[in-house]
Amino acid sequence: MADIAATKMVVVDDVTFDVNGFSVAGLRARPANPIGRVLALHGGGYDARYWHHPASPHTSLLVCGAALGFDVIALDRPGMAGSAGSAPEGLPFSRQIDIVFDLAAILQRDQPLPVFVIGHSLGGMMTLLLAAENRGKLIAAVDVAGVPLAFSPEQDSGMRMALAAAKTAGESHLAASPPDIREAMFYGPPDAFDPKVVAWGPTEHTVPVAEIDDLMVWLATFPDTLSRIRVPVQWTFAAYEASSVVRLESDPQRVTSLLEQSPTIRTALQEGSGHNISLHYVGRAYHMRALAFFEEVLTKNRRNTSD
Repeated sequence: MADIAATKMVVVDDVTFDVNGFSVAGLRARPANPIGRVLALHGGGYDARYWHHPASPHTSLLVCGAALGFDVIALDRPGMAGSAGSAPEGLPFSRQIDIVFDLAAILQRDQPLPVFVIGHSLGGMMTLLLAAENRGKLIAAVDVAGVPLAFSPEQDSGMRMALAAAKTAGESHLAASPPDIREAMFYGPPDAFDPKVVAWGPTEHTVPVAEIDDLMVWLATFPDTLSRIRVPVQWTFAAYEASSVVRLESDPQRVTSLLEQSPTIRTALQEGSGHNISLHYVGRAYHMRALAFFEEVLTKNRRNTSD
């Protein structure tokens, strides 16, 4: 558990990076002598504050991570929120991945550190795509949660209809879902989260059409993507997942078998949580598990280097 005194001293700053002319915004918490760097990628329709929510500061990934010695940077993913200025219509994942790799390289030139990536939902999908690239050797390990693998027929139909309607209307983003629908999809039982988190809306944004197009491709191609990942992976499933179809009795084994080239594979069930794990009361427990996984990888790599 993070030292309480240390967490109170953590400062979280707004940051903006110039990545070859593309402006990327986010939040950063950086200790004096970091042991590693964590890049955090939010899901569809959110921003960097998913990881450091104003209504739930005690669960913050940035505070926990910096207290444990990590330089933690939560990004507004390229084309979203504060990173939308250069691409207000949103960006496909291929372009976002290029920008994130370029940003990682810039940060490494400034201060070389082992790089870890944590991603949620569509950000988790993007994290796995990053890890599957040849450039993925820059990454020491990844942690993902809420990654969609399948949708019910009703969800699939509704998403395709919304996507078609947006394209017909010439819109670059899907229309926002009503608040009650979002709560039902993304949160667990009423006693699992603080209602203030759901009511505080500025972290939420509409989802670019380009990302939903990529999601549809992902659903058909993720087995091949996972088979190409060669870095350690930790994958968490929420006990009350409702944004996609999760088969808790078989999906952990399925992703483990598909991650055939990964040297370390962990799967976990997060009790007491719906899809938006970080925004539940157990958010800090999830973040601490991710950070512990990263530190275990650090220790193993350090030991292998010294042998």
